[in-house]
Amino acid sequence: MTIEYAGNHSIDKHFFKPKSLEELKKTATVVVDTNVLLAAYQWKEVTLIEVKDTLSNLSNVHRLKIPSHVVKEFMDQRPKKIVEMNQKIERELLSKFQKMPNLTSIVPFIEMLPESKKYLDFEKEYFLTFNNYKKSIQEIISQIRRFINIDPVLDSLEQLILSCYYELDENEMSKIEEEVKERSKKKTPPLTGGDSGKKENYQGDYIIWKHILKIGSDVIFVTTDTKEDWVIKDHHGNVLSARRELIEEFFEVSEGRSFTIMSPKEFVELFKPEVDIDIVEDLESIPEIHSDLFYFVRDLFNKYDPAGVYSETLLEDEYDAEVDDIITNLTSKTNKIQIEKKIRLTIEKYFDKSTASNIPHDKLYIMSELIYMYLSNK
Repeated sequence: MTIEYAGNHSIDKHFFKPKSLEELKKTATVVVDTNVLLAAYQWKEVTLIEVKDTLSNLSNVHRLKIPSHVVKEFMDQRPKKIVEMNQKIERELLSKFQKMPNLTSIVPFIEMLPESKKYLDFEKEYFLTFNNYKKSIQEIISQIRRFINIDPVLDSLEQLILSCYYELDENEMSKIEEEVKERSKKKTPPLTGGDSGKKENYQGDYIIWKHILKIGSDVIFVTTDTKEDWVIKDHHGNVLSARRELIEEFFEVSEGRSFTIMSPKEFVELFKPEVDIDIVEDLESIPEIHSDLFYFVRDLFNKYDPAGVYSETLLEDEYDAEVDDIITNLTSKTNKIQIEKKIRLTIEKYFDKSTASNIPHDKLYIMSELIYMYLSNK
């Protein structure tokens, strides 16, 4: 049952109960965040088709909006994503290529063995396959480089962006900077400090929020962002809800309407309950992390191996869960002591107190120092 509010909104907002997801499914305008569009570069083709199809259905009934600032951020970040993809291929594949030495260099007398021809034929086949595979990876890198100007992902999103593009008028935009200063000072969501370390686009979250506040209907905001600026999480890091302050502000500005936040996975499952499990898993596998920072910290963990496990497994992703934990909410305001403490507590969480307390101080100091320097230069 939906209650219409006509009283004192400054009081009513505290008691407001947003509509259920099933109700919002029928009424809400959907707004997508920049990270959802960028996630298209990490999805399989079938996942992108499914997400795009779901969004297109909403666009066809005028229930999808893509804020102009989301489009700006997407266009700014798109080339970086392409470079990042190539870096990942080089890091995860090409850098690991290691051609085996010739059999004759290890076993000079191999031709004296009864089945030497069979062994040497296998070797020839291996080297041919090795070379062809390496060549194919290099060709993939070359093709992805061309995405800067000929981008199939951008092509697939073009019609959606053009038909659902939504911008504020000049008068609204002229107030942004002053409003950002005021909200930042008061730590009013979505400017509570989660992005305070940004030197570029530090107003971005608020500009998108300003777009959302101008929509005259219920809103579902689809984002992979799980920073404290937008959501409330439990002690396990699970998102419980959009920040209550955002829900209440939207209620006041929109005259009693509902605002909620959903991940791409939750969004697709809401509008397409029959969606294939492989697509759900693909949507679920996209973490909200700053990839450059993630790989930087991952490399440090593998190099300094604080828990002593990488040296045993040599698995590049050995510390990925720990790294993901550590980089959450890191900003340029995070000091070296806080970083050091976070590393130790994370090792304790994933291993035990003894492992955490036995991390050599010089390792911990160097890792914290390097992460701090990285953040300070961002």
